[in-house]
Amino acid sequence: MPPPPPPPQLPTPPAAEAGWQVVGDKKKGKKAAKKAKEQERQHQFRARKIAARLRAPKTAAVVITLQPDAEKKGVTYRDLLAKAKEAVDLGELGITGGLRLKVTQTGARMLEIPGESSGATADALAAKLRASLNADEARVSRPVRCADLRIMGLDDSVSEEELVAAVARSGGCTTDQIRSGAIRPDQRGMHAATVCCPVTAAKTIVEGRRLLVGWVSAQVKLLEPRPLRCYRCLVGHHVSVKCASEVDRSGLCFRCCQPGHISATCCATPHCDACAATGKPADHWAGSRACVSPAKAKAAGRGRPSSAATASMATAASATAAAAAVTVAAAAAATPTPAEGRPVEEAEMECL
Repeated sequence: MPPPPPPPQLPTPPAAEAGWQVVGDKKKGKKAAKKAKEQERQHQFRARKIAARLRAPKTAAVVITLQPDAEKKGVTYRDLLAKAKEAVDLGELGITGGLRLKVTQTGARMLEIPGESSGATADALAAKLRASLNADEARVSRPVRCADLRIMGLDDSVSEEELVAAVARSGGCTTDQIRSGAIRPDQRGMHAATVCCPVTAAKTIVEGRRLLVGWVSAQVKLLEPRPLRCYRCLVGHHVSVKCASEVDRSGLCFRCCQPGHISATCCATPHCDACAATGKPADHWAGSRACVSPAKAKAAGRGRPSSAATASMATAASATAAAAAVTVAAAAAATPTPAEGRPVEEAEMECL
């Protein structure tokens, strides 16, 4: 007899073929997702902040500054503007909507031309004003909104002229609109420099993230705006024209507050003479953000009280409330009650 056929084999379950699966820690997954979300939020915040700082200006400006010698002779801004209106016809320049007049921090008169593409018109207006106004009486300038860039990773042979030419070529501006600081070695042995250029050029360079200077593709970093600083007392948040300090530090180094040299050639430890005079920590540059925090200065400028003033007001309010409570209690104790034969309304009127 032939052997019986083998029994049919049942199919293997899919779970058995797949093998064991390790279930991850849900808490770790949530923490990683939360951390990634926070990093993405911070990245978007920094991107929006940089975009706001590199936004192209919507106006072009021409500034008329009265010379100090002319001011001593009795010349005023009224005389300058009257002479300018007689000599310059805005219609010939294509300005039909008028100008916006502002007064700068130094007291100069700023003429604003609306429109993002009004730079050429402002240049023509500045040329007309220079031709019509006496140079001994007024100085006409064309200020442009600028930004500071830190160029890092330069080689030893790069010069300031070569760096300025690279910024002008990449940013699409002229070399006379760019100011370059000294090229110095950093902690890594590489060389770096700070460059000030128009906002439009800075935006183009920052978006490219790299700047080709000679053979090297240098790293670019957008710096924070410099705080306002008085060059007379070296204290921030005002200018020398509005300085009320009795101390004149205009001849001192910004870095160490010692006479005889400038900060560009100073290698001494930073020291702020203004903060040292008031007993505050002075291990920083004069007029830097370490002197007074921007938030406190902004609050003081808006008239808002500081945290110490707020605490003092709260303490005074508590003391006033306690004194009022004692007064009310004493008045209530001295007030006759209805049991003494008088109605409540009469007793309340006596208290009033």
